[in-house]
Amino acid sequence: MNRNVVLILATAFFAFAVWKSCHRDNTPVIPTDSTESEEPANSPVHSASDPAAASSEATTDVPTPPVPSAPIDMAAVRTRFAAGINMAGSCLGLSMTSGGDQAEPLLDNWMSLVKPELGEPVLQSEDKNITDITTPSGEQRQIRVEMDYTGEDRIVRRVKYMRFLPGGGTETIPLTGEQAEEPSETFLASLEADGQVVKREKSQRIYFSGGEEIVVTEKDGRIADIEMTRNGRSFRCRPEDSGVDACHCL
Repeated sequence: MNRNVVLILATAFFAFAVWKSCHRDNTPVIPTDSTESEEPANSPVHSASDPAAASSEATTDVPTPPVPSAPIDMAAVRTRFAAGINMAGSCLGLSMTSGGDQAEPLLDNWMSLVKPELGEPVLQSEDKNITDITTPSGEQRQIRVEMDYTGEDRIVRRVKYMRFLPGGGTETIPLTGEQAEEPSETFLASLEADGQVVKREKSQRIYFSGGEEIVVTEKDGRIADIEMTRNGRSFRCRPEDSGVDACHCL
């Protein structure tokens, strides 16, 4: 091959290289980061606002240490309860009347007024029973008996025994499995014997054959909150509440 041919080939190759560099795709290539779509290793699975996380952490009411009760005007409570009875009769279509200006806010009194028309309850279900005690050393404790509805085949009555810590919070006092599940009244009485009872609270539901339902909370034996439903109507009364809506038809 003579020198002229070599020179022509070299010139052609150089021209092709220049043309190729001028037409190269200038769009930068961004490497795909395979970790971009993954959550950081230290990030929580659920945020604080995640409804699923919130529902999984839902608990019953937080135990609070007993505090001295404010003086109660029992005359006003009895008057309010008597008026509530009359109001409930009108609201629910029952011939229940207080028979006077005052009535003791007791569940037995309420039941004696509804039984003539509704009959005996077909079911009474305890929701919770809370007893606060103070030990001889001054320690405040709480006995909580609650119904556990989480089981698939049965409802279990369970007891928790705890002490209130001086700095706040509670500490569970261990019980055996036999003691904690379906506790006997004798065993519960033995827990109460650890100190002096300072407060009792009991919540229950009462059902009648006609579909009527009563949900009631008692504190120290008196009705603190009672709600009754009948034929699609509801009546609620909180006798110790001095507000204008303490007793009203819903």
